[in-house]
Amino acid sequence: MQQWLSQSFPELAERSIVIRIVENVESQQLNNTYRAQDKPTNILSFPYEAMTEHDQSQHLGDLVIALSVLIDETEANGKSFKDHFAHLLIHGVLHLLGYDHEKQDQAAVMEAKEVELLCNLEIENPY
Repeated sequence: MQQWLSQSFPELAERSIVIRIVENVESQQLNNTYRAQDKPTNILSFPYEAMTEHDQSQHLGDLVIALSVLIDETEANGKSFKDHFAHLLIHGVLHLLGYDHEKQDQAAVMEAKEVELLCNLEIENPY
């Protein structure tokens, strides 16, 4: 994971990210609480928000990955586990950096960035 992220985001070398691998129950609870979707999801991103204006933290945020969802998606879509995992991590970090895909134009920008970064890891376009 560290290799994928440091190769994809060298500018973030001094920043920290917490990555948690969770069961579907926890993913569903978090997804319901923060996104009002009562189901587990592959990855959730929680950008760090400074508590004060003097906060000098280098923490970028937290990523929460539901392992069972990741495995199910790889099997359902005939993807490599490693490639899909790398894709989810890159996707999550892009969310931490402010990228979004709620609107079609935003999705096009974010997906293009994902494809570019995955290509640098020699991973094929997941779309």
